[in-house]
Amino acid sequence: MPPQIFKNKTIALAGPFTPSSTDSYDDLTAENVRRWTEARRGVFFAEMSHEVTHLLCTKAQFYGGGNNRGT
Repeated sequence: MPPQIFKNKTIALAGPFTPSSTDSYDDLTAENVRRWTEARRGVFFAEMSHEVTHLLCTKAQFYGGGNNRGT
């Protein structure tokens, strides 16, 4: 069993992770992040909620590179 590093943590994605010329996010799909989070006893939220404790994002999303909500 993997270490319970996400116990009492809730995780969400800021938006889709897309590959860029400098970073590769090929395995960072929402489904994989959900599986990895739950395997380590965390909770994954498909959408942002007041319960989310950790939000994962790309550098471009963090620095405001475009529309992060996919709309």
